[in-house]
Amino acid sequence: MRRKRPKKGVNMRICKRCVLPETFPGISFDKNDICNFCIQYKTMDKHAVVDFTDEDELKVCLEKYKKKGQKYDLLVPLSGGVDSCFTLIRIVETFGLTPLVFHSDHGWDDPEATRNVEKVCRTLGVDLII
Repeated sequence: MRRKRPKKGVNMRICKRCVLPETFPGISFDKNDICNFCIQYKTMDKHAVVDFTDEDELKVCLEKYKKKGQKYDLLVPLSGGVDSCFTLIRIVETFGLTPLVFHSDHGWDDPEATRNVEKVCRTLGVDLII
């Protein structure tokens, strides 16, 4: 997908919320200079966000993903940092889900983070894609 580049010195219309430029493919703006992507997200946001009052509510929500005839219950991106490793451990040990773990080596990844990812996945016995 190739974007058009504006000429130097030309004012470009941008979204007031996300700053996407008018050259972004498929973009349009409302009268307040808010792009169609932000407007669409705003309507989805009300339905997508779920707040849990306690861990039991979270468990009930996660049950719908458990063992639906697939090898994996969910995909878990893992950076190798403390937060993502802790989250993976909770998903497996506390909630009993079977994740497929994905780690992206984007070329500037810390080798320690990759070792953490491999170690935690090996310890938990979960499949890992790097």
